[in-house]
Amino acid sequence: SWYHDNHKALPFFLLSLSFRLLDILNLIDQKEYHITYKYILFELDGTISASGPGIIKAMQYGLTAAGINETDPATLKSFIGPPLNVQIQKIYGLSEKDTLAVIMKFREQYDNKGIFDSAPYEGINELLSALKQRNMITAVASSKPWPLVHKILKDFSFTSYLVVIVGSNPSDEMKNKADFDQKTRIIKKTFIKLKEIGMTHALDETFLYSTIMFGDKNYDNFGPKANEITSAGAAWRYGSLDEIADAGAAFIFKTPHELQDFLLTWKTAMHNI
Repeated sequence: SWYHDNHKALPFFLLSLSFRLLDILNLIDQKEYHITYKYILFELDGTISASGPGIIKAMQYGLTAAGINETDPATLKSFIGPPLNVQIQKIYGLSEKDTLAVIMKFREQYDNKGIFDSAPYEGINELLSALKQRNMITAVASSKPWPLVHKILKDFSFTSYLVVIVGSNPSDEMKNKADFDQKTRIIKKTFIKLKEIGMTHALDETFLYSTIMFGDKNYDNFGPKANEITSAGAAWRYGSLDEIADAGAAFIFKTPHELQDFLLTWKTAMHNI
């Protein structure tokens, strides 16, 4: 019988299977047993682009419109990512009129010069290329005004990797309409665009469960949570580990290479089971 011929081999088969399962489990971050992520969203500043030098110089220039000579590195770094009007009022308590004056002077330098004082992080090009080769759907959902987002990504030659690129309305900061919930709305707009171009049939639980967003600030983690998707921290430059952890990021990655391993190794493991 089959049992008589094969029962002695069963223990070895089961042992081999158990070791295989342990190998697979070791690939999973123990915080969350997740499915393969299909939709990968990124912030731009601090995650894809090392845009700090241009933003900091333009911010110092812009603040002079309100008579502020800011030299503290931590304060200046805090302007990388969130809406400018929100951060200006949070730190300095300026009036809407003075906030607008600072933003206009900031734009005067940044939009024409500072925007080019940036570069993609090491490993980002390889990451985006690898995700595209594996047919994963990538998008940028940035708080930066959308014309600047497109200009930077085009300058980096990254637009071919991205299915959807979404930024903020350029007038939001100027009219003081940008707020702490702006990221939530931008992510939702990204979802809608993905559906419009046929990348998903529905914005349902399956879609949400297979979507993850990466950003370097707490602000970038609150938006994904509000949209019921997984948030993850990109801790390779501006955002601190403590800030990202306190925001409740499900995962934190110290390098783009580490992130690539997370996204693609797990996908490979699932395919090989």
